[in-house]
Amino acid sequence: MRAVGATRSVVRRLVRGLRRRHAPSVGIGGSATSDEMYLRWVAARHTEVARDAEMVIGAEGRRITPAELLAVGQAVDHIDRILGS
Repeated sequence: MRAVGATRSVVRRLVRGLRRRHAPSVGIGGSATSDEMYLRWVAARHTEVARDAEMVIGAEGRRITPAELLAVGQAVDHIDRILGS
């Protein structure tokens, strides 16, 4: 991964996929809602993913290491599983 913001792009794509799969079912989404607003909304309604949502929000705004990217992927997966249940 090059240091040109690739990790931020990956994080944004992970969140967009999450939103695409779950925004209609949770009642929020659309392009007018920022990723941060969406994740905060999900965290407020599903407190068990609040820490995961905060990690993803933080990762969208800065470069992260490959290890952090793996953790973000796991956090998105956890959110995905909770919203899908």
